Amino acid sequence: MTEGLIKECALKNQKNPWFVIPPLCIIPRSTKQVSPMQEIITFMQQHWTLSVALAIVLVLLIIVELLKQKSSGGLYLSSARVTHFINHQNAIIVDLRNAEAFASGHIVGAISLPMDEIKDKLKKIEKFKSQPIILVCATGGDSQRTAPILLKNGYLVHILTGGLKTWKMDQLPLVKQ
Repeated sequence: MTEGLIKECALKNQKNPWFVIPPLCIIPRSTKQVSPMQEIITFMQQHWTLSVALAIVLVLLIIVELLKQKSSGGLYLSSARVTHFINHQNAIIVDLRNAEAFASGHIVGAISLPMDEIKDKLKKIEKFKSQPIILVCATGGDSQRTAPILLKNGYLVHILTGGLKTWKMDQLPLVKQ
């Protein structure tokens, strides 16, 4: 049936060689069921350059994320890992938020060391050089920027992933002053 329609369309085009746009030829789709996975594989075979480009972009994104994590200096820790470090490795929590934010709620035993004062007040945490230091801020961004400074000064640095926002979402305790 499909072959007949294709021949009919070809004949219409031969009758009028000046006809630029081919006449509308509707060819019915196959009634055969094709699984989504087969459609994806067919797409990848027909558009292999796009598939290769997508694979390259994904690999580059993974590499960039790994380099970003490595350059920040420390390991990213979940809230559960932070509590483990506090309880079993005597980790020190350094809160990088300003004094008001610190007073409104901080992790138990945290030391307030605002990010803009970190270079001037490193002596405040110098006695903890042999212990792991976990940097905490509101969302994790300030911790990433501060970690290289502490690493250059010989500290063992870790970062609370997501900052206090994650800590609160995990419903872990905060102390108010």
